[in-house]
Amino acid sequence: VVSCLATAEGSLLKDEKEYGVCLLDIGAGTTNIAVYIEGHLALAHTIQCGGENVTRDIATVLQTTTEEAERIKLLHGCVDIHQVKPDHMIQFEAIDGPQTISRIELSEIIIARYEQILNTIRNDLDETGAIHGLYHGVVLTGDACQIEGMVSLARKIFGVSAHLGNPP
Repeated sequence: VVSCLATAEGSLLKDEKEYGVCLLDIGAGTTNIAVYIEGHLALAHTIQCGGENVTRDIATVLQTTTEEAERIKLLHGCVDIHQVKPDHMIQFEAIDGPQTISRIELSEIIIARYEQILNTIRNDLDETGAIHGLYHGVVLTGDACQIEGMVSLARKIFGVSAHLGNPP
């Protein structure tokens, strides 16, 4: 079974499928999309990009290990710059010793990759016309969707309602 179909069965309400919804499941290595319109699967797609890409971006920019980048992402990651206090500083262990970065700078690294993922999906929805049938908006699932500010970023990019789905 395609994983997004299994997730959809466990996470989506019957009404959401009937009235039009996009399930967006962002995992570690992939992002899966399942669009339901009038109760039927209208689009299923997988993008080879997910939370691990965000972690690698952080590790590269901050010159730190993947483990430290993941720790920083989980503890301090955010994709809504308006929710971040400008004076919030983060201590982390870089390859060449202890470093400090502002939470805003960290958020900018993270936002760039999330915007790329969501804009790729938005383009797919635009090209297929599916964006016009999402009366129940976008349901976000997967570990990488749990990052602070994800719902507001999805609403901004897709222009429809969005909410976190129940874990299947």
